[in-house]
Amino acid sequence: MEIFEIVFGQGISLAKMLWNSSFFTFIKFLLAIYTLVLLANLIMLLMLRGLGKDIRKDRYGADMPVAYKKTTQKQWLSVERHLSGHSSQDWKIAVLEADTIVEGILSKVGFTGENFRERVESVHPDSLEKREELLRAHSVRNDIIKDSTYVLEKKDAQEIVQIYEEFLKDWDAL
Repeated sequence: MEIFEIVFGQGISLAKMLWNSSFFTFIKFLLAIYTLVLLANLIMLLMLRGLGKDIRKDRYGADMPVAYKKTTQKQWLSVERHLSGHSSQDWKIAVLEADTIVEGILSKVGFTGENFRERVESVHPDSLEKREELLRAHSVRNDIIKDSTYVLEKKDAQEIVQIYEEFLKDWDAL
């Protein structure tokens, strides 16, 4: 048993000496560079293959164009500006604009349907968790369009716009 301990201890000492030698330090350095190059190649291949598009398509059931996010953010600033207004007309415009943005997203990603309701209903339930809330928000939009005397309180407008905003954030469009 004592011989084994001596041999094992000397083996460990030899391994430590080799591990800390200049030669192995140089090998470790080369392996680190090689690993970084392999990682960079893997990332570039995934980008060329369009993995981001595949992930978005799996998540939403359709491809959400990344470039569309900036456009949506610019449009959303107008919604926020109207929502912070002091009149019912401003709040109504905020709801109408938010609905238009969401409808544009739904049609841009290719969901079928002739109108908002049909497009929302064509989305897979796993991709759209708050379907009923979105349809309720759209029905408020319809009430605003159909009835020029429709009274919209600021609190209600904020709630409706919040529904649209959550949809856009869930879909990485905002």
